[in-house]
Amino acid sequence: MLDAMHIHTQLRRAARLKSRIDAYARETGLDATAASARSALDSVDQILRFPDSADKDAVAELFLVDRALFDRDGREETTLDLFRQEHRDRLSAFERDLLDGWARAATLGWFEVAAHHGDHAVVVDVRTTLDHTVAEEPGSNLLRGVRPGGFLHARLLPVETIWLACAPIAVGSGRLREKIRGHVERAATVAE
Repeated sequence: MLDAMHIHTQLRRAARLKSRIDAYARETGLDATAASARSALDSVDQILRFPDSADKDAVAELFLVDRALFDRDGREETTLDLFRQEHRDRLSAFERDLLDGWARAATLGWFEVAAHHGDHAVVVDVRTTLDHTVAEEPGSNLLRGVRPGGFLHARLLPVETIWLACAPIAVGSGRLREKIRGHVERAATVAE
């Protein structure tokens, strides 16, 4: 097992890279993904009911960037693919490996919190039942509101032996269990 200091350093490096690709997505335009981002946001909002429209607007932008980076939405390449191609010769080996892993294994979905340990949590993917040890972007406090038995909706990105929880992230209580499971089951049926 890697030591905590090493993991923390790698998470910081991964978070900086994620910030760079988020900025790249904003610079290159987000129009192609707007419809799917709105649809994804609406499905989360149906479950969590964002209390404040400003919160919903901020989360909407995060969904838009996330969709541009990771979803094709009828395009031949994602924005992440374009970033990898354009910056490949300026990226370190670690950054290239991260981006390759993110292109292969980034996971967006609902996760039930099995355990919470300060800056990391163990979560179970509601759809696949796979468990992941998840850390937040250093300094972000994204996992502050999660409690065992609760849920979070997030994009998970692999970073060595741990997963980085990135925005869009939403936190819900265990009272939403049946609503979230029903949503995941309906989405899986539509996708088939």
